[in-house]
Amino acid sequence: GNNDFDNMLIYGDEVLANTEDAGIVVGTLVSLSGAIPNRTREFDLDKEEKLSKAEDYAKRAMTMIPTLVKPDPAMPDEDWLMTKKEFMSQCHESLGLVSAKRSDHAAAEASLRQSMDLATAPTPSVMYNLGLALMAQDKKSEAATVADTCSTAGGYVLGDGTDLCVKLKA
Repeated sequence: GNNDFDNMLIYGDEVLANTEDAGIVVGTLVSLSGAIPNRTREFDLDKEEKLSKAEDYAKRAMTMIPTLVKPDPAMPDEDWLMTKKEFMSQCHESLGLVSAKRSDHAAAEASLRQSMDLATAPTPSVMYNLGLALMAQDKKSEAATVADTCSTAGGYVLGDGTDLCVKLKA
């Protein structure tokens, strides 16, 4: 419920205030930057305050990711590079969600495309949200292409088996 979300935000803020470990800080920033816009509703009184916080978290993480030190020295460099790219991809996804909640569909599209470019395998939620941003700009054929890519990758399937990506092909 909402309580869990509020507790997560409080816990996240505590971690950010009290942790020196850059890896933990980045992980927390990335998680919160994605969770906040997902849980922010159109008519929330503190909507812009929450979205600004999410945007700030994503941008802070993006400045830290390039210089993060490998947590395990035995990890191959190319694996670590991929991990950092995944983090960056998640930050772009968060920024895309923030833009979408602000109804800035062109900005949402740009961020979500960057997220897809950086991801090893783009998540269905990124493709679905990109599709929505394209539909909102009346880019129907591009949205249909994204919908196909999403469904081919397994779709964005709800608990009842509905694939939301199919709905992008209106």
